[in-house]
Amino acid sequence: MKIRAFAAVAFTVAAFALSACSSPTAPTQPPPTYTVSGTVTGLGVPIVGLAVTVTAGPDAGKSTTTVAGGAYSLVVNGGTDTFEVKTGGFKTLDITQLIGANATINFALVP
Repeated sequence: MKIRAFAAVAFTVAAFALSACSSPTAPTQPPPTYTVSGTVTGLGVPIVGLAVTVTAGPDAGKSTTTVAGGAYSLVVNGGTDTFEVKTGGFKTLDITQLIGANATINFALVP
């Protein structure tokens, strides 16, 4: 009886030790990122210092500011995002686009 009990305990311990060892998992890859870039103009004139903001979608809250020539560039994770540009004297412009690769979105604001 003692030998059987010892064998059962030894087997249980060995089985537990093997189940605790797991095979190594492959490292997870970061999600892909894409660059959305373009220009912002008002009546054909580049607008500098204006925010381009993602207002809806997986990248909501991301924002950048236009620079010389009204140019902007923003790195996003992709998916369907809504990009918004607004400034005094012009109508707010929202563009919703599915981003699955680098993309160019130009904004032409009107009064």
